[in-house]
Parts: sequence; structure tokens; C-alpha cells
Amino acid sequence: MRKSANAFLVIGAVWLILSCGCGFFTMFRPGIATRWQQEPAPPEKVIRLELGEAGEVVGYTSDGSTYELSYGSLSTWEKVTQPSGNPVIGMNCRATETTNRFVLSPPNEVLSRVRVDCVMFETAHHLEVALLEDGEIWTWEYGSHAYTELLLFFSLITAFGMGVLVLLIGLGMKIYQKVKAG
Repeated sequence: MRKSANAFLVIGAVWLILSCGCGFFTMFRPGIATRWQQEPAPPEKVIRLELGEAGEVVGYTSDGSTYELSYGSLSTWEKVTQPSGNPVIGMNCRATETTNRFVLSPPNEVLSRVRVDCVMFETAHHLEVALLEDGEIWTWEYGSHAYTELLLFFSLITAFGMGVLVLLIGLGMKIYQKVKAG
């Protein structure tokens, strides 16, 4: 009985640690498994990136030309005279300086970088576009869906509750052993 009580305590403690770790990274630091992807570069060398009023990603060249990123499965750059007013990834976009997402560094030194968050009905997207020293363009995108987040949240709460239950069973067995022996 003593070994089974210790087993319950160890399993309960490990279960709680894993549940808390999964909860931390999925709820408070999402995007840990997301990686940077290389996008096509504009026809001319871009020297800086900026975010337009509506959330469009705009690249500027040294001679004053302006390019706008059309982001998607086939990303392209279009030469424009001024930003189009079409957000790069959706409605209700805004620039962000910081993020709670776990974003690794791009694969090289960054010259310019923009971050944008867009919120739509039940979804939210975060996009980062980085211009590297060698002129390459890389993107990092993370999307979250409200119903998936709720399912994940309740799954983590259930897993945490199960860990507490296993730990309490182990503690109960230890207390029973002490009372019986004493």
C-alpha cells in the first residue's frame, strides 16, 4: 500500500506540472510551434517596412517607390502610389509593439519589422513581417479561434482537476497509512 500511495503522489505531481506547463504555453504564450516562413521579395530592394492606417504592410525603397504586400497562399508585392486601405490579413487590424505570443527570432539580422493584430468574429490573427539585412522578407503568423480556445481551456481545466484528484488520493492513502500505523 505504501508503494501505491507514493505512485499516486508522484503521478499526481507530474500530472499537475505537465498540466500547468501546457496551460502556460497554450494560453499565455501561444505560437510556440509556429515558425517563420520566407515570402517573395519585392521587385526592388526595400529598405524599410511600415504598417498603413488600415493594417496594410508597406515597403519603401531608397528611390521612393512604394510596394504593398498581398499576403496569402501566394504572397505578392504590388507597386502602389499610396497604401490601398485593404488590411493585410483581415478587418479591424491594428499595429502592436509587443505580443504575448512566443515568437522566435527571424533567421537573420532584422532591418525592419512590423506587427499587426486583426480580430474578426470568432477568430484573431497575429502577423509579423520582417525585412532582413539581405533583403529577404519573412513572415510569422498565428491564428486563434474562439471555440478551439474554449475547448482547449476546458480540457486543461479537466486535466488539472484529474491531477488534483490523483494527488488527493495519494495524500489520503498516506494519511490512512499514518493513522493505521499510529
